[in-house]
Amino acid sequence: DAPAWMSNRSRLWNEVEAAERRKDARLAQEIYVAIPRKVLPEKRNDAIREFVQATFVSRGMVADFAIHAPTGSDGREDPHAHILLTTRKIGTGGFGLKERSWNHPARVAEYRLAWEQHANQSLARSGSIDRVDRRSLREQKRDAEERLTKAIDRGDRHAARAHARAVAMLDRAPEISLGLAASHMERQGRATRRGKRLWEIRSLNVSTQEKRIRQRVRSAMREIRKLERSKWFEDLRYRMKQKVIYSLPGPIQSQYFLRRNLRMMAEADARRAERMEKHAREFNTRAQKERNIVTRREHSPRMERPLREPVIRKQPSDRERPAPSPRAKKERVHQERIPPKGLREEVGRRRESESQTGERRRAPVKRDVLDRIVSGGKGSWSESTTRDSDRTRPKEGLDRDSTSGARSATRDRRPELERG
Repeated sequence: DAPAWMSNRSRLWNEVEAAERRKDARLAQEIYVAIPRKVLPEKRNDAIREFVQATFVSRGMVADFAIHAPTGSDGREDPHAHILLTTRKIGTGGFGLKERSWNHPARVAEYRLAWEQHANQSLARSGSIDRVDRRSLREQKRDAEERLTKAIDRGDRHAARAHARAVAMLDRAPEISLGLAASHMERQGRATRRGKRLWEIRSLNVSTQEKRIRQRVRSAMREIRKLERSKWFEDLRYRMKQKVIYSLPGPIQSQYFLRRNLRMMAEADARRAERMEKHAREFNTRAQKERNIVTRREHSPRMERPLREPVIRKQPSDRERPAPSPRAKKERVHQERIPPKGLREEVGRRRESESQTGERRRAPVKRDVLDRIVSGGKGSWSESTTRDSDRTRPKEGLDRDSTSGARSATRDRRPELERG
């Protein structure tokens, strides 16, 4: 029902601008559509035309689209389409009132769903098995996890494996679009903030993918080792080996068994040497621990203090002994000449008996008795008495009177010594 002049692009947008009265009026609405790369170039125009006819023109809008295929930031082709839509209804004389429902935010979800269906149809016509999903990566991952859980509950291993791969592939950060200006600057070698952010996201996705691949390789190796350790696999390998061996000629079989026996003996010797080496390491470790304990005890703060050497008191010799003072000499002589208490009493009793009888005689002194009385002292009365008697003994040629006089003088000195 649209007038024929609306097919002319230049007149169309001139009439759109003439229909607006305000200088800040909205002239058109732009839709950006990314075309899958696996859609053939000759199929792209048909896909966009069908999408525009079914989604926008059927609602009463006038659509003007253009398809571009520049080189993307990754160096590959980036096909996409720009669609301009009018905002007013079409009347008999031209444009009428504005339709506000066309600009409602809920329309965006409808447009995305419609393009998903048309893009998947175009991919199927192009012979590709890939499909387009309008949902975000987070929603797709959540849906794949739910399907994985259901497959595991059913016991379907193949479906669970496929859904697990899908979950791993969807575990990545969504990329951003550079835009026309940033793409042009990046192609000229000029750095932009959006370009830097895009490269950070891509490097993060690559590292995540490498980590995922390493995990898959490790899990596959674990499964292979588990299968190799299984009894079924061992039996199968043994049967196949025996079948091959016994199909060989006799000399070759004997040579094989000889080599196998030698190899088994070498392996047994290697295991024995390994056990001995292990025991030696354990013994060395225990010995080292014991040495460390002794070393810690020796170097502990308590043991670091020097031990006190025993004090050996050296007795001074006669030459090193200092000469006694005159007072010390006098006290020493006095101590040596004082008779013990028992001996003094014996001397007193004898003097009393002599005074009663009137006779003065010197009783013989028994040395053993005096030694028992004076035992433990430095000097002895017997020695001093002997020395005194020796000093007072008369020389040869003296008469008896002189000798008796000397003896009486000696007896007269004893009371003085006793009193002193």
